[in-house]
Amino acid sequence: MKSRLILIYFSIIFVAFACQDNLDLFPKTAVSDGSFWNSEDDYELAVNSLYNTLPGRSIDVDSDTQYAESNNAISSGTNLAKESDGYWNDNYSRIRSSTYIIEKAKENEEVDASRYVAEARFFRAFYYYNLLVRYGGVPIIDKVLNTDSEELYSSRASRKELVSFIIDDLELAEKDLPLRSHLTSGDEIGRITKGAANALMAKVALFEATWSKYNGGGSDVNALLTIAKSASKAVISSNEFELLNRYGSESYRHLFMDPDADDNSLGVKPEHILAKRFREEVRTNTFAQEVQTNGNPTRKLMDMYLCVDGLPIDKSPLFKGYGGVDSEFDNRDLRMNNTVGRIGDYVWRHDGAELLVANKGFFVSTTTGYRLWKYQTEGESRLNRKDYNDQEIIRYAEVLLIYAEASYELAGSITDSELNESINLLRQRAEIHELSNGFVSANNLNMLEEIRRERTVELALEGERLLDLKRWGIAVEELSKEVLGIQYDNSAWKDVTDNNGNPIKISDLTSFGTNDDGFVIVQPKSSRTFSERNYLFPIPLQEIQLNENLTQNPNW
Repeated sequence: MKSRLILIYFSIIFVAFACQDNLDLFPKTAVSDGSFWNSEDDYELAVNSLYNTLPGRSIDVDSDTQYAESNNAISSGTNLAKESDGYWNDNYSRIRSSTYIIEKAKENEEVDASRYVAEARFFRAFYYYNLLVRYGGVPIIDKVLNTDSEELYSSRASRKELVSFIIDDLELAEKDLPLRSHLTSGDEIGRITKGAANALMAKVALFEATWSKYNGGGSDVNALLTIAKSASKAVISSNEFELLNRYGSESYRHLFMDPDADDNSLGVKPEHILAKRFREEVRTNTFAQEVQTNGNPTRKLMDMYLCVDGLPIDKSPLFKGYGGVDSEFDNRDLRMNNTVGRIGDYVWRHDGAELLVANKGFFVSTTTGYRLWKYQTEGESRLNRKDYNDQEIIRYAEVLLIYAEASYELAGSITDSELNESINLLRQRAEIHELSNGFVSANNLNMLEEIRRERTVELALEGERLLDLKRWGIAVEELSKEVLGIQYDNSAWKDVTDNNGNPIKISDLTSFGTNDDGFVIVQPKSSRTFSERNYLFPIPLQEIQLNENLTQNPNW
C-alpha cells in the first residue's frame, strides 16, 4: 500500500508501437529493460513513450467565458474532495518515467543521450507544473523509488521550492535541445525544442510570479518576472516561430480547424511551439464534434471583444448594440466571429455542401444562445469524426502575451516598443487599432486591464481562463457572478421562430428568465459559490491517509 502514496508502478518495458512518420503518434518498438539503454536510439525510444502523455485541447467550461450543458462543479465551487485522483496519480507516474530515463543516462556515460535526457527533463517539468497549478506545493521526487524508499513519506515542498525545481529542469533541458529549424522531416517533427523549453519556462515563471504577487505564494516575484520576460524574449528573438496570417480575415479560425494550415517546409503550423500531433489514417480525434454543443461562449466573453477602433463596447461609437440578432458582431475584433458563429456562418461538408453553424433557430440548442465556431472542422474529417488537426498546447501567441504581461508586471509599465513586438502583432491579425501608451491615456483605459483582455480573447476557450483568474487573485469575484447569454428582451431575438416556424419562448432556453438588462440568465448567482478554498484542489484523501506528513490544502 505504501507505493500508492506517490508512484503508480508501471512496466519498465516502454510500451510502443510501430511508426514510420511522426514520433508522437505512436512510439516505435518495445524491448525489455535487460537489453536496453545501450544506444542513443534506446533513449529516443524511451522518451517517445512520454509524447503519448501530452494532453489534448482544453476548454474553459470551468470558468466565466464558456458554459457547457449544465453547471460546472469547479466554476460553481461545488466540487468535493476525492478519495483518489487520476490527475495526481498520472502525473506522478509520468514523473517516475521521466526520472527513470534521466537516471539510466547517468549510469551509462558511454552513450551520449543528452538530447533525450533533455526531453525527459522537459516532460518532468511539465508534469510538475500540472501538479503546481492544481494543488500548489507537492512532494518533489527526483529519483526512482521502490516500496521501501523513505521518500514515499515526503512532506510537501513549498511553492517556491517546486517552481525552482521546475525551472532548473527546464534550464538544463534547454541547453541540450535543438532549435525547431534544425529538425528534419519525418520522425523528428513534433519533438521538444529549445523554443518549447523557453516557452514553458516563461509560462511557469509568469504563473507563479503573479500568483505570489496577488495571492501570496512566497516566491520572489521580480526574479520570476525577469525569467518570464527573458525566456519569452528568447523565443521571440529566435525567429523560429510566427503567427499564422496567410488566410486573411480567417487566419485565426484556420489555426484551430485546418490540419493543413502550415506554411513552412517542416509541415507544421508556424505558431505551434508544443502540440499533440495527429495524422490522417494514423491517429485522429473527435474533439471538434464533442465541443460543438458543449462549448457555448458566454455574455462575459462576447463583451470583452473590442471594436475595431480599439475601444471597449462601452466606450466605442462603433458598437451597434444588441438590437439585432447579430448586430453586436459589427465593427468588432475579427477573433470574435472567428470564435463564435454568426447567423449564416457555415462549414463545408465533405460533399461540398454548406453546413450551417448558426441559423435563426440555432440558439435554442445552446445554453447561452451562442454557438462555438472555433475548432469546427470541415470536409471528410467532419463526416467521419476523424479530425487530424494538431492540438496546440503552447503556441507563439501565448509567448507574445507572456512577454507583454511580464514586462508590465516587472516595471509597472510597458513601452510602445514592447507592445509592438508582442500584443500589437496579435491586434494586426485581428484588424483592430494598435495598443500604445498614448492611446490608453487618451481614452482613459487601464494598460494592465487591456493586456489581460488581450490574453483572454486571444486564448479564449483554450483552457487558460480559470488559471488566469486564480493567479490574478480575482477568481472569487468573477466566478461569483451570474452567467449570462444573449439579450432576449429588447432585441430582435423575441421575434425569431425556430426551424419549424414556431415562436421561440424564453422558457425554451432557460428557466431563470432574464436580468434587468434583458440578458438570458444561464446560471443564477445563487448557485455560483466559488470561494477562497477553490483556488487549490484538495489533495486526494487516500494520499493524506497513507502519509501523515502530507498536509491538506486549506479548508478542505
